[in-house]
Amino acid sequence: MSFGITVLPTDPPDRFIELARYVDQSDFDFFWLADTSLYGRYVYNYLTLCALNTTRVKIGTNCTHPLTRNPAVNFNAMAGIDELSGGRAIMTVGTGGGTVKELGYGVAKLKTVREMIEQGRALLTGEPIAYESETLTLRNAKLRFLARHDLPIYMTASGPKMLEMGGELCDGVIYMAGTDRNCIAAAQADIGRGAAKAGRSLESLDLACCVFGTIGEDRDAARDHCRSIAAWMVTTQPRFAALAGIPEEQAAAVSQAFSGSAHGPESKKAAALVTDAMIDTFTLAGDPSDFIAGIERLTDAGVTHIEFFPEGENQLGMAKLFAERVIPHFR
Repeated sequence: MSFGITVLPTDPPDRFIELARYVDQSDFDFFWLADTSLYGRYVYNYLTLCALNTTRVKIGTNCTHPLTRNPAVNFNAMAGIDELSGGRAIMTVGTGGGTVKELGYGVAKLKTVREMIEQGRALLTGEPIAYESETLTLRNAKLRFLARHDLPIYMTASGPKMLEMGGELCDGVIYMAGTDRNCIAAAQADIGRGAAKAGRSLESLDLACCVFGTIGEDRDAARDHCRSIAAWMVTTQPRFAALAGIPEEQAAAVSQAFSGSAHGPESKKAAALVTDAMIDTFTLAGDPSDFIAGIERLTDAGVTHIEFFPEGENQLGMAKLFAERVIPHFR
């Protein structure tokens, strides 16, 4: 079993460095930073801090999209992070969402993400690239400083077509499907179709189940804190809500009430309609024993890599509880 943690880079630098060093010294295998445009500190500044203050854990973005920066610039940045970290970086791509809408962009199209992956791999060869499409132009473009040519590329996705593309093109897929067995099976089936298209087996890929959650000694408070993110998942992932057996009328009521982001005050109306079943379907929430029980259900469903995305301001405190009270149960 592999474990990773994804955080929004919202802590000030000294606090973040403390978190990065703790993650590196604990039993986490991966440490990811969300590339959220204006929602947090600039992701590549903080990945640099991470690279210089860790020695073991693998690091990367969860995830980077092709819209707010030229994809070649993203790959150049990540090649630099890989060099700084001694070859521990992973490039993870996705379509973007609310974090790009505030900048006037829509969610990236499938072909745009495909271009980012394919042209990124071409750039990693160190050879000059000429490419032109509606959304991407490269004219004798070349990455001149490479730590390695086989920088891993992962995909973060929830939708079936993106998951399939991840299985086809990437070294790993971070899927956000909640914790329900039927949802996990559906996501892995999507990835498997892509892998088969490329003549690969599903087992050749690193498949990571990424779950939002809040862990704390106060079980009720932790569960209550996850209502907003559960409302966001119900609203944005109706396929998984249906597969998990959430009644259609309950899901529709939450979706109708939801507006804005999962972390804004406008989400409170929808959060009030979230049921315990929704919390359990789309998050890990509660005390360490609740997390252990939830992860045991995931392992029973065939999950071998868990990515924990803590919801709440005390990221270091939650990382410590997870590392010291949950991970040992599975090691």
